[in-house]
Amino acid sequence: GYESSYWIFTIKVDRRDDFKRVMTEKGIMTSQVHSPNHTNSCVSSPNITLPITTEVAKEMVAIPNGWWVTEEDRQYIVDCIKQGW
Repeated sequence: GYESSYWIFTIKVDRRDDFKRVMTEKGIMTSQVHSPNHTNSCVSSPNITLPITTEVAKEMVAIPNGWWVTEEDRQYIVDCIKQGW
């Protein structure tokens, strides 16, 4: 009886800053919604190092995937991603 409230879809991309710039130029909002938990002050510790997590986080970016994204919007986003950056 429940429905998801998906509003973003997180993907991993090379050259994230370039990807974000190109998507912005094409009118597609992107964001870095998540960061590794070990970087938050409430759980950080000098003894905690997660190098793989840190590297993967540098490649993560979210694209819109909410109820307001129409089928045409989704196709446009996919087409823009396929064009490269």
